[in-house]
Amino acid sequence: MGQQNPEALAYWLDFAGILTWLLKDAGWAMRCPLLTLPAATMSIGIETSAIGQLWHVETQCELVHRVAVFMWLLGNVLWASAEFFFDKGPPSFDHDFGWFHGPIFDANDGLYNEALWLTQIIFAGGLAMLVFYYSWCVAQWATQCLPLPEKPAKTHTWLSYADLISPTARDLLFIGPWLAKDLCWTFSFFWCALPWLSLVVVLLVDRMVVVGGPRPKIMLIWVLANFLWMYSELLVDDAYPWLRLIAGFALSAAAALALAGLLKGNGACTLEAAAILGPKT
Repeated sequence: MGQQNPEALAYWLDFAGILTWLLKDAGWAMRCPLLTLPAATMSIGIETSAIGQLWHVETQCELVHRVAVFMWLLGNVLWASAEFFFDKGPPSFDHDFGWFHGPIFDANDGLYNEALWLTQIIFAGGLAMLVFYYSWCVAQWATQCLPLPEKPAKTHTWLSYADLISPTARDLLFIGPWLAKDLCWTFSFFWCALPWLSLVVVLLVDRMVVVGGPRPKIMLIWVLANFLWMYSELLVDDAYPWLRLIAGFALSAAAALALAGLLKGNGACTLEAAAILGPKT
């Protein structure tokens, strides 16, 4: 990638990561391991690269959230791999989805449950790290007795008071409630997951209003497709495979938008790149 400036590098890594997340989820929703497993491998590599290359550029707050994103992704990939390797899956998928013919290895409930348990530990660890970091920030602010901003900037919404938590990582603030949502999903707690998913929607809508650009729109499609997928899996027990197909097609469309954003981000998208990287304090 040459000697890219930090803003352009952050932009490129962000859109490349989102693209592979979307491809991973599109394949997973439609039970297509040939798409999910390669995309999952690439997403791990990209997020690892993002942490390594931006370590000396980003603030502590951004890095904490980026590590939380990596932990979510690691647990998510483990969960998806366990489903494709060991979980039998709904029998109807063998007929409705011609590309899915059962687990890659022999179905093994024991190995699947162990992988799911490890996934839950990773998700819980990511949440615990964020809770600890937020608590530490609150303690620091209380000690320093920093005053609230007198008047928010005109382009800010009420959610800009999230600056008190992380002025430089608002694009990554979704990861806390998203981790909570996925943790609830692993326990099949749909109604517990729903408020966390709704909070992510609120955060993304705020980014659409404040920053604009394609990123929050792409992320919102991702979230809504996940809602449909979760509804299909947890509430109707995948009785209607077409729900998963709709989710998969929506995720594929969002991936196409992410690819367009990635190809467009050759240094011209300065404002959005700066928004992704965040202001320095």
